Amino acid sequence: MGWLFLIVCTLLVLTTSGDETYETVSVGITRYVIQTESWKYFILQGIVSQDIYYLSIKLQLDSGFHLALLARRNKPPSLEKKGFKTDWADMDNYYLSYSSHNIVLEPLTYDSQTFYIGVYTNTTAAVSYRLSAVQKYNNACPNDCSGKGNCNKTTCGCNDNWIGVDCHVNADLVYLSGYQNVDIYENSLAYAYYKFTSTDDEIQVQVELANADASTITIYAKPSSGYDTLLPTIYENKIKKTGNSFTFTFSKNGNTAFYFSLENDSENFITAKFLLSQATSSGSGSDPLIFYIIIACSSLIIVGWVVFALIRTWRRSTSIAILEEENHNPERAIELTTIEENFPEKEYRPTNSESFPCPICLESFLKNDKIRVLPCEHVYHKKCIDEWFSRKAYCCLCKRDWKNCDTTMMTRRDEDTVGATFHLNATFNDGNNQSRAVNVENEESAEMPIDDV
Repeated sequence: MGWLFLIVCTLLVLTTSGDETYETVSVGITRYVIQTESWKYFILQGIVSQDIYYLSIKLQLDSGFHLALLARRNKPPSLEKKGFKTDWADMDNYYLSYSSHNIVLEPLTYDSQTFYIGVYTNTTAAVSYRLSAVQKYNNACPNDCSGKGNCNKTTCGCNDNWIGVDCHVNADLVYLSGYQNVDIYENSLAYAYYKFTSTDDEIQVQVELANADASTITIYAKPSSGYDTLLPTIYENKIKKTGNSFTFTFSKNGNTAFYFSLENDSENFITAKFLLSQATSSGSGSDPLIFYIIIACSSLIIVGWVVFALIRTWRRSTSIAILEEENHNPERAIELTTIEENFPEKEYRPTNSESFPCPICLESFLKNDKIRVLPCEHVYHKKCIDEWFSRKAYCCLCKRDWKNCDTTMMTRRDEDTVGATFHLNATFNDGNNQSRAVNVENEESAEMPIDDV
């Protein structure tokens, strides 16, 4: 028993440095401590530098108090205006007055570093707890994730409906599916959270409270990435709102989830109704530069198309004006006496059962119809071509001037320009009781100005 007494005495040795007093805690040995002041510091001893990966520091309270377990390299942790100055801290369990506290140290080097353990409490009553340090050679998660999650080196990936650094806090998992109720009991906390999916961009959250006074409910909210499940609290919050109706908007931006802490300071049971939806704000959660580039490119395309359409319309109207001036000049109309002299009236007498239309009115030629045959051998109803010649001085099919409609001037180039043809075999009575057979080519031209007929 002498060696056991010696170890206990060693643990109680006090180390003094300036005005601060530090006790020692050795790896592998549990210390029982009674603390009667706000701060108590320990220097960690007994670290085996080779083959060590993690140091797990655990504190177990005999009863629940607001107690913080902290650790820092080479300097003792401290409390300043902006919060604790430390390298490691178990703030979740401090805020929740949880009896079990755990932090995991990942020392980079061992020979040149001293690790200080600090225990802080905001009560003046004596606090008793057990403090221990254990070397870990693989995963070393706080409290082994309380059996409600998977350990990834030093952090917990909690199962659904469990959150916190050690997965011991029960929470409501909310979805994009209408209103969902979260119950908040009197003088207590409730938690809710949402997991981002691969298709999410921004999520808008509306929270409405029933039976709540605006002064009794406070909501803390924060986004989280990876295995970071530290609860939003008064000590570590991103958004804080007080009232009975709340609206939050969270952008994915690398986050995997967002969390809510709902604090009820009243004596009433309160129900919070959560309604989640995809945010509709334009450009949110995306690079604004990309948005501006898309707008600029779209504007250039629209302006270019408008300019092209205006130029094409101007050129078309100019071409039409030139053609009208050259070919459609009313001064070039043919007098009726000239028509009679050059294209005398004839009667149509078909030599077979086929019937073909007049190129102007598109009505089929009937026996004894009054027609005119132009020198280019195009055939028209008399009344149709007379009306045409009252305004135009060329054949409406081949576009030849009536003075130059000699068939000997027809070339292969003219045939390609005019288009498809059909042959009309008929005999015509020339008014002198003589008949002759005529082979007439009837061209259907895409350039025929139907609107002028």
